[in-house]
Amino acid sequence: ADSCFSDFYRVLCQTEYIDIIACGTAFHAGLCAKEAIERLARIPCEVTVASEYRYRDPIVKENTLCIAVSQSGETADTVEAVKLLKERGARIIAVTNCGFSSVTRMADVVLPVCAHAEICVAATKSYIGQLAALYMLANRLRPHEAKRELLNAAAGISDVLKERQKAVSFADMCAGSRAVFFLGRGSDYGAAVEASLKLKEVSYIFSDAYPAGELKHGTLALIDESTLSVFIICESTVAEKCVNALEQVLSRKGKAVVVTCLDDVEERLCGKAEVWRIPAAPPALTPMLSAVALQLLAYYTAVKLGKDPDKPRNLAKSVTVE
Repeated sequence: ADSCFSDFYRVLCQTEYIDIIACGTAFHAGLCAKEAIERLARIPCEVTVASEYRYRDPIVKENTLCIAVSQSGETADTVEAVKLLKERGARIIAVTNCGFSSVTRMADVVLPVCAHAEICVAATKSYIGQLAALYMLANRLRPHEAKRELLNAAAGISDVLKERQKAVSFADMCAGSRAVFFLGRGSDYGAAVEASLKLKEVSYIFSDAYPAGELKHGTLALIDESTLSVFIICESTVAEKCVNALEQVLSRKGKAVVVTCLDDVEERLCGKAEVWRIPAAPPALTPMLSAVALQLLAYYTAVKLGKDPDKPRNLAKSVTVE
């Protein structure tokens, strides 16, 4: 892995723009990575769904780096988008859980996620592995500190798993809701989109995700006593704004759950909403911890409803055709 990062750093020295190309869960990892890359590496970064990118006539600027994220490395839309980028002169970094694949064969540098085989259809540990790999890439100037922070985050994930009873109790609220909305800002929004996907994948409850600031621009019309809103509030700079949005939900008789690592948020919402306090971490790493909490929520909701969370209907582990 160290040699992969060394190769990446050499490529990154010549990079002026980054395009992250992915689908599904990998795309959501890219949303979180964009926040970390721009914040830590200070390189402009865009994240695009591969199925959209490949049918555009994209402008690929000189010194563009494509980071292709795919659990299998065989995702059809991602493979075709990478071909297009490579034809137009972009360098390619493959972030994948499979060492040999169509994407890795086209890549200039391969960064293996090393999450081992994931048997269930819904991606869970591979998503966490993608976040970890992308965080290391964003920290090209401080790799040793990044490793230490990741080890601390791993310990935090263990603490989250010990609190799984929280997920069991919140699953009752999800199972009895007409719809579930996930809201956050910054990297918390990336975590919210992935949490929404997990819930709908395995429980078949309608869910969607929005930036918390967009709540009053339409979604608030859907809030009533039969809906649940799950707020992820781990970004201290926008925590006050998120709490204000949550209070808008409560004022309209909506149910609310909060996942946060912030003391003041927990204190302010005590008695108003259900709160799951997770361990603190650097802002770019909090999606790893909140993701595990919300994966547990999706799992226990599916189990409560009698659904098999390992084999969602109509879905395949690897999407190798359009």
